[in-house]
Amino acid sequence: LWLQCQRKSIDTHLSLRALKGYLQQKCSPTQFNEEIWQRIEKLLIVKDGHIYCDSYGDYGMLNNSILPVICHRKDALLHGRQLQQCIEKAAEGVVLVSARIAKGEQRIMDDVIAQSYPVTLIADNGFPEIYHPSEARIQMCAEGHLLLLSPWQYHYRTADEMITVAECKTMNCIAQAICKTKDCWWK
Repeated sequence: LWLQCQRKSIDTHLSLRALKGYLQQKCSPTQFNEEIWQRIEKLLIVKDGHIYCDSYGDYGMLNNSILPVICHRKDALLHGRQLQQCIEKAAEGVVLVSARIAKGEQRIMDDVIAQSYPVTLIADNGFPEIYHPSEARIQMCAEGHLLLLSPWQYHYRTADEMITVAECKTMNCIAQAICKTKDCWWK
C-alpha cells in the first residue's frame, strides 16, 4: 500500500477561503491576483471545500509529532539556528514537513535525510497516473523514512514553466496546515 500512490489520502483541513486569505496576506499584488488564484484553485486537489493531498509512502508518519520547515529571506542570519533546531527535533522523533523550495529548506531537509531521520516532502506537481519516484526515494519510503505529498493535480510542465511565488506560498501554507503549527516554531 505504501509503495503506490494514494489519491486524496490526506485532508489538510485547509479551506480554499483560508488559503486565499493567506496568499492575499503573504504575496504582493504582482505575485497574487484573481487570475493567479483561479489557476491555483484549478490545479489544487479539493474535496468538500478542503484541500487534499495525494500521498506516496506511509502517511501514518503524519500521526507522529510533525513540524513545518520553511525558511524566509528575512531570517537568513538565523538559518544556522533553524538548522540546529530542526536537527534536534528530528533526533527526538519529530517528522519534518517541507516543500524544500528555498536553499535553506533544501539544506535542512538534506541534512535531516542524510542522518536517516524521517521526513515528509511536498511536491510541486501532482503525481501522474502511473507514478514511480527514484529508486532512492522508493527505498526511503519502503524503510518508513519518506512520505511524499502533493496538493496538486498532475499537469504536464514545459521546461520553461517556472513555479510561481503564490504556488510556493501555497505549499508552505499547506505544510503549516498539516502540522497545525506556524513556521516560526523554531524561533
